[in-house]
Amino acid sequence: MTLQMEHLRTWQADDFRLDLFYYGTGWGRVRLAYEFRDRGECIFAGDDFYPSPLYAFDGDEAIAALLGFLALQPGDTDREYFEKYTNRQLAWAYERAALLAQCTGDCAPAHASVEGRSAAL
Repeated sequence: MTLQMEHLRTWQADDFRLDLFYYGTGWGRVRLAYEFRDRGECIFAGDDFYPSPLYAFDGDEAIAALLGFLALQPGDTDREYFEKYTNRQLAWAYERAALLAQCTGDCAPAHASVEGRSAAL
């Protein structure tokens, strides 16, 4: 049996794009898959995001939480967090993660677009 992923939302700001997919449930919680791109290049892709059960799993809070994890840089948290990063992902974290963090905190609706629902971070 192959699990079909349902596209939930697309968040975009400047050169960044995050696609969020419903991937089923695990541990009694909704499990989401994602693909994060910068300037068209896939930097992160996974199926291991479990958003907070306090908010809608396809809501702005889920997008903001995932972007917050993706925007972490060495020095923001323990070294072990970055042990499974590829060389490309680690280079991206040093070069562009701060810009993503700034963008997710500062982008007005005119600079960020969300497909699938009308909302902005």
